Amino acid sequence: MPRVGLALVLVGAFGFAISAGQGWVNYTIDDPLLGPGERSATGYAVSPGLSGVALVALAGIVAALLTRRIWQRTCAAIVAAAAAWAVWLVGAVLHSPDSAAARAARSEPFGAGASISEAAATIWPWTAVAAGIALAVGVIIVWFPYGRSGPAKRVAPSRRAGPDRILPLAERQRRDNAAAWDDLTRGEDPTR
Repeated sequence: MPRVGLALVLVGAFGFAISAGQGWVNYTIDDPLLGPGERSATGYAVSPGLSGVALVALAGIVAALLTRRIWQRTCAAIVAAAAAWAVWLVGAVLHSPDSAAARAARSEPFGAGASISEAAATIWPWTAVAAGIALAVGVIIVWFPYGRSGPAKRVAPSRRAGPDRILPLAERQRRDNAAAWDDLTRGEDPTR
């Protein structure tokens, strides 16, 4: 199950970053200077907050992989929140592609006085929604059901410490000293 979760996290993060760079809204603009024309706006153009959310999610994934315990869960919660925020931003674009196209047109040169006559969302915002959901589900699968152990803390069963290795160093030295005295009591040389 953790491999599935890690795959979902990676697919979600990179899928979102890739889909946000594609054309999300196709629209017809009537520019007073350039005349009418068909244009396409990327996810970053129609929703400027997406680039920040994508960077927060990717940085949070790296931080969650490199930290332990409470910080790992905190980073994972931040990534899940960033994924939810990204899905909300994409939902705003899907709810009103006309206002998203107007926002993109205003950001273009000479687009301030242009009017938008037609706007339609493409398949890429839906891909971003799927990637954001995959990212959030993957984060929950990987980091939250394991209690104090996340992917950075798992150890193969063959490499787990035995009962002698769990003892603190001072206790092991005390036991070694006691064994040496026992050897001397029996008349054996403990240095051999």
